[in-house]
Amino acid sequence: VLGTLRLALGADFDRLQELANEHRTLRMMLGHGIFDDKNYRLQTLRDNLKLFTPDIMDRINTEVICSGYQLLNLDVSASIKGRCDSFVLKTDVHFPTDINLLYDAMSALFRQCVHWRQDYHLPDWRQHKHNLAQFKQQYRRIQRLRHSTSKDEKKKLAQADLICKAHQIYIDLAQKYLNLITQSYELLIGKYQLPKVLLLDMQTFLQHGDRQVDQIRRRVIEGETIPHDEKVFSLFQPHTEWISKGKAGVPVELGIRVCIMEDYHG
Repeated sequence: VLGTLRLALGADFDRLQELANEHRTLRMMLGHGIFDDKNYRLQTLRDNLKLFTPDIMDRINTEVICSGYQLLNLDVSASIKGRCDSFVLKTDVHFPTDINLLYDAMSALFRQCVHWRQDYHLPDWRQHKHNLAQFKQQYRRIQRLRHSTSKDEKKKLAQADLICKAHQIYIDLAQKYLNLITQSYELLIGKYQLPKVLLLDMQTFLQHGDRQVDQIRRRVIEGETIPHDEKVFSLFQPHTEWISKGKAGVPVELGIRVCIMEDYHG
């Protein structure tokens, strides 16, 4: 029940925990009465819902269909005629660009390093607020830049050169901080012997940061078109897809594809 709910709502584990512990109707679906004070711990939800795989979901769907056919006294083995429709289950993400995804990765990494700095001596993080503000300032500067629409080729080239230089400064700053974060990661693993499982998020966002730096360099500096299968559209909800269904007024939707099938019995 909770796995299906999380998929349908696109909810994070904190919201799911609140629903599981506070929503009366949902708790009845989970088998808890009004006076049942059982609560679900956050880690319990995380550990168990990781086991809820697409294969298990398919098996549940099959069981539901078979049970419905048995209730209607229908032959389960008979061929089924029906119809299907698809829609996009939107995820709660901002519109992705390579520069804002890089900023997302760096912000997450800064937060993690500051968190670990409270308990372990990590050098060079005393000015983390200033460094992140400097990085954000360059990010905002790039956002404001636009290619020239002038008919003067010199002006076009000058503006294009300005855009390239701004992006180069941005990825140079990012690479500088990624190197610093990598040093902190190695210090936590080596000197302080933290289990790698505690630093999985840091490792993941380091990979995100490296990828975005590479893609910005290839796209802006080298003029390369990034293949679609190399792109990520959300760092925090990596299952998000870029979906274009050709709807009028809706050129692109961000989310996951969901298919609804219905037979002639409803």
